[in-house]
Amino acid sequence: MRLIWLVVFLLGCPAEDFGVHVPSGGIDSINNEDVQRDVWSLTRGSLSHRRVGEPGHQEGLKIIRRRLLQMRTLPAVGSQGFQAVGEGYNLCTIREGRGNLHVLLSVTDVGQGAYLSASSIAGLIGLAKGLDTPGRPAHSVVFCVFAGERGKEAFEAAPLFPVETLKSWIEIGPLGLPGELSWVEKSDVHARVTVKDAVTSDQGIVDDLDFRILLEQIRDVHGVIAQALQVP
Repeated sequence: MRLIWLVVFLLGCPAEDFGVHVPSGGIDSINNEDVQRDVWSLTRGSLSHRRVGEPGHQEGLKIIRRRLLQMRTLPAVGSQGFQAVGEGYNLCTIREGRGNLHVLLSVTDVGQGAYLSASSIAGLIGLAKGLDTPGRPAHSVVFCVFAGERGKEAFEAAPLFPVETLKSWIEIGPLGLPGELSWVEKSDVHARVTVKDAVTSDQGIVDDLDFRILLEQIRDVHGVIAQALQVP
């Protein structure tokens, strides 16, 4: 009987939790189980408030960092991937490519709410998994979680790579509510994707999210990024 329960437990747990890397990559690897787990992990207890200066800020970054590193990304700054911003930190990891150009995927983390914050971060992690394919991509992909608008401004003032090597920058979120994806062009290489005209009732509680819709939206964004990674 104990053996049966052990088998059931192992089958219900992602292999990454045991330090085992499961070959992944591609759009089908972005799954509902991972997305839900990542949203819930960033909205429980003290992590429901992860703004700079609150206890959940650094704790949440450690969880996000662990998940991004599971997708075979590497710290993009220093040995840990953290860029100090006042009392808080940006987190950036990288999937190194064959060429010298960079594709930047970023989330500006307001540190509160499932819709306003955690859904976008879960999307970023899902995209990292979808891009964890055999071999190196044509261009390097940088995954960043900014500590609010101040964190984004700090990154723009001190980017981690030469600006002239930026092929595409996609800001992600908020995502997860019904509605058409809206792409807001900021420049030839810079755009933001979010849900058009979405309205949330309570700063983005988990119950607001439809995870099936969130998964579909993340996969749609993956398709656009896959095109951005094509040569030239």
